[in-house]
Amino acid sequence: MADIENKADIWIDLVGPFRVLSATGEDLSPRGRKACGLLALLAVSPERRRSRAWLQDKLWSDRPPKQGGASLRQALSEIRRAFGPQRDCLRSDRRIVALDPERLHVDLDGADLAALSTLSEQPVLLEDIDIGDAEFESWVRNQRLGFEFRLANIKAKNLAAEAEPSAMARPSVSLSGQPWLRLLPPVFDSGDGGAFLSQFVGDRITQGLIEHWGIELTDTPSGPNGIQIGSRRGGSPMRYA
Repeated sequence: MADIENKADIWIDLVGPFRVLSATGEDLSPRGRKACGLLALLAVSPERRRSRAWLQDKLWSDRPPKQGGASLRQALSEIRRAFGPQRDCLRSDRRIVALDPERLHVDLDGADLAALSTLSEQPVLLEDIDIGDAEFESWVRNQRLGFEFRLANIKAKNLAAEAEPSAMARPSVSLSGQPWLRLLPPVFDSGDGGAFLSQFVGDRITQGLIEHWGIELTDTPSGPNGIQIGSRRGGSPMRYA
């Protein structure tokens, strides 16, 4: 990633406001909304390339193919003018439009999503892009939702990690011995239908205490640092002793 950044001639910002910059920081953003939308479509596409038909469908879905093709050519010309000396970063032929991936850096590729997920006001992807075409609006809405989901997923994982009991929070071995857990034999009437469920729940509680709290499972408890778990008659909730 660092190699691409070092030799990139064009920098495209998608997180927050849309911007196109040169390696020296000069603003190369086209003025036209459709031209900016075209660059955004290419920037997130596999290998930074799309067919002309696909691009026309996203930007000029309400126009006949011939008119859409003419509008696409106009947008390509506008982008090349904006790029100036870097105009050859944009390539096109009769079928394909592409950005040179070897000379392009897109901020989303190297964004620190973990840091962004901690912001009180999280950024919006392509926040100032407004094309007015239904197909493009559907596309950009999906891109924003995907970006928001990635941030939310990272934030949820971080919160879960913080909530896990740390080694410092676990019971330590005292002078009276290691914390222990004893399972009392279940007390059920013959044929009690709740026996299986109660034993299942008890097993899961026991497993969690052993894995997360370092408690020793034993039939011969020693010292005061321990608990006993059993099941009441009739499969009712667990009893702690």
